[in-house]
Amino acid sequence: VYGASEALFDISGATRVASWPYAISRAGTLAFVPRSEVQSTARSEFGWLDRTGRFEPVPLPSGKPIQGPRLSADDGALLFSRDRIENAIVDLWLYDLERRRPERISFDDLYEFFPTFSADGEAVIYARGEASGEARWELHVRSADGTGVPRRLTEGGGALEVAVSPDGRSVVFESCPGDIDDCDLASVPFDGSRP
Repeated sequence: VYGASEALFDISGATRVASWPYAISRAGTLAFVPRSEVQSTARSEFGWLDRTGRFEPVPLPSGKPIQGPRLSADDGALLFSRDRIENAIVDLWLYDLERRRPERISFDDLYEFFPTFSADGEAVIYARGEASGEARWELHVRSADGTGVPRRLTEGGGALEVAVSPDGRSVVFESCPGDIDDCDLASVPFDGSRP
């Protein structure tokens, strides 16, 4: 990307959140949750924003606000985290945008945040851990359809903000093992091998 940057939406004055809820697909589509929705605990709205600034809502099932949305490479699915209505446990969800069908893909009693798709779209990489704090969260990978047992990718805690290299071989993440305000970038091989 070359040239001057241009603000797409104003986040000044927004409540500090660990991850601003937006996603950009490989095709260049931008989707985001407006600032007013991030600050709200009552509802969540997600949608498409075209280059003219026109916002088209994507109807999601009612519930708590979505967190950390990511689009699939083909723009056909939306991956996100969301608190359960009955408690504060956070689960992973996959929303088929064509069929307009949401599906919860994690069901245990752990917090699961910062999901992203693998380069081939077949798997989901995310931070997972106890409610007691970010310092204990580890990266895990599981099938994008929610089947199978999650496989742990990291050790040492503090794994946040996940990204995958274009070739799919490396997972880059924000590593905050002791303090959320003292983080570094780190990477691990996607296949679980040790460098």
